[in-house]
Order: sequence, then structure tokens, then C-alpha cells
Amino acid sequence: MSSGFAMVHPGNWTQAVIGTSPHKVAKATIQEDCQQACLEDCNCEAALFIGSTCRKQRLPLRYGRRKLDDSSIAFIKNHFWYRKLSCNGHVELGEDFAPRSFMYSELEQMTGGFKEELGRGSFGTVYKGEILNGRKVVAVKS
Repeated sequence: MSSGFAMVHPGNWTQAVIGTSPHKVAKATIQEDCQQACLEDCNCEAALFIGSTCRKQRLPLRYGRRKLDDSSIAFIKNHFWYRKLSCNGHVELGEDFAPRSFMYSELEQMTGGFKEELGRGSFGTVYKGEILNGRKVVAVKS
């Protein structure tokens, strides 16, 4: 699993007001600086850019509304999680598993008798193997 952040852009986020007190106020000369400051702050879930001030907000965001006589721009952080799926037979990263030991006979079976060498180094030789009835490709170091 990996994670990332993006700022929500659709909709009209100008002239916005969030009624809760900001957790941090920072100087920002342009709105992109305010947006980046929020992305780099793990406590920031939204930011209001007003003039040269960046008001960073935490959750919960309450009492959001538009104030027509205000020139603020709101940035809302959008969290997303993704998992990169393997479509070419390589082992997927991010799987939850605990390391386990194998018997020599199991390793011999996985590698087809240690027949396909992937590499060799000062600490041993690495062979290509398969587990889960050939559904997962693994590297076995001897």
C-alpha cells in the first residue's frame, strides 16, 4: 500500500471561511506557497489563503461557508490510498506477510532444482523460484 495527498480543485473554493480556529498561521506570498505548506504539514487538512496569510486547519472542519466580501481561497487536502497491482508476474510490493523459513526440499521444489540462476555475489547465489502453484515469482538465495 502507498499513500499520497492531493489538493481538491473542483468547485468554487474562493471567498471561503472555516469557523474553527486554525492550528497554525504562516506567511505565504502566493497561494501556491500556502497549498504546498499544507501538503507538507501532516496536521493540515485544509488551508485558507487570505492576502499574505496561510491559515492551516485541522480536522474536524466545521462551519464552512462563503463570505462574499472576503478574498480568501480554500485548499482542501484529499488523502488517497492505492495499491500497485502486478500485471506482469512480478511479486507485488506491500503485501502483508511474515517471513518464514523453508526446508531445503521445499526450496529445491520451488526453484525446480535450483536450475535458473538470477545472480551471484559474495554471500551466495540467487535463483528464480515460484510459490502458490506458480502464481508468485520469488528469489531464493542459497
